[in-house]
Amino acid sequence: MAAETAVAEVRIRPLEPTLEDASHRQAEPNSFIEDGVCLRPFACALSSAGRHPTQVGSGRSSGAWRGSLSGGGAIAAASRLVPLLAGIVQLDGCGTLAEAGLSASSLQFVKPAQWEEEDEANAKAEEILAGAASKLKLVGQCGQILTHSVKLWLTRHSGNEFDALLVLQPLQRHSAKAPSTSFHIARPSPMGLVTQRWEEVAMIELPRLLRLTMDASADRRTAAMSQSEPKFLVDEEEEIVKISCWQRTEGVPAKPASGEAVSIEQLLWYSIVASLSETSPCAEAAVPMQRVELSDEGIATREELLGEVPEHDVPKEDAPRLASLVFLRQFVNQEVIEEEVLPRLLPASGSLRIFSAQLIAIASQPAIGQFASQNKPKSLDDLFSDDLDFRAPMPWTGLSKEEDPLRLHELTSVCLLNESGGFAMCFHCLQGVDPLAR
Repeated sequence: MAAETAVAEVRIRPLEPTLEDASHRQAEPNSFIEDGVCLRPFACALSSAGRHPTQVGSGRSSGAWRGSLSGGGAIAAASRLVPLLAGIVQLDGCGTLAEAGLSASSLQFVKPAQWEEEDEANAKAEEILAGAASKLKLVGQCGQILTHSVKLWLTRHSGNEFDALLVLQPLQRHSAKAPSTSFHIARPSPMGLVTQRWEEVAMIELPRLLRLTMDASADRRTAAMSQSEPKFLVDEEEEIVKISCWQRTEGVPAKPASGEAVSIEQLLWYSIVASLSETSPCAEAAVPMQRVELSDEGIATREELLGEVPEHDVPKEDAPRLASLVFLRQFVNQEVIEEEVLPRLLPASGSLRIFSAQLIAIASQPAIGQFASQNKPKSLDDLFSDDLDFRAPMPWTGLSKEEDPLRLHELTSVCLLNESGGFAMCFHCLQGVDPLAR
């Protein structure tokens, strides 16, 4: 009876902002209350009542919230909630020293794919909302790994008002304290999601690729230093090459913990972030993860990989994929590809997927978030809490453009993936640029 009363009270609450709403922002620190948004902690069969951390290092926001959203449709109503989630939901570098901040523009609610449906959870949500509900999930840009699983169920109440149930679950990955060398990969199949285990390949197994990562400009820079030439902020000709490879392990992997599995795109995105963390600009600085943009460029053939197709007069839709392969062949010649890459990547005839990545400019500083900013350290005990991980930037801080260690660099990554064959090669080239050109 008490739960039913609580639901009824939330339903009749007006959506228009009032002075009472403004006071609730301080009086109800665990709620989401904003224009068109009214969600309060709600204990249910899916989760305990939602809570935000009360002090630094005391955990992450988690639980369930119940209330109402307004909008012309389910997606429009859900979008009102996104700015309030920025700063709570951040990027997960899986153990790398990286800036976790994520702006609201990178987040959106989408309908889950058919193989992601959870019939039992949906049934419980519809029972709580007393009707058929639209289910949405929060996602970032292509490949981005988020710190939370965010699920939202909406039932139209009247007009543009929706009854809403929000569930936030922090994702505790096994790699929280050290860079990961293995991942559980969730792959869709006719029988639903299939979990595979992928591990990073020790580059000593690929000696010719490993040799390409040696600093080719070291001798040039050493000679320049010996001649006492003036030193510049960034060497415009500097090229830092990193290569990482991943392969699927044999056998049936152990069932991963909830939220531990990632998609293959997220594995590639992580590989880029981890490689950047090993470069000299990020040796003692956090990788600006939000700047890493991963793009799927489609399917390529063995012939295209080996350069047996014309590089000019190609269809417009094929140009980005072929340009990435041309760039890759500038550093990895055909002999190395044939002897070390193809036997693992394409042991038989077939095709592969091409991904590229670059560093994009961020128009605004990543959101710190309403609740993260409220929980700044208030004492030395807070600042030096045993629960804090000092390998990552503090949640109440954000990177400014001047603090970005890669502000004078450009990244070009080319990732070759054969998902069915179980192998991926990720090539990364970080190049210095002229600071006067910025």
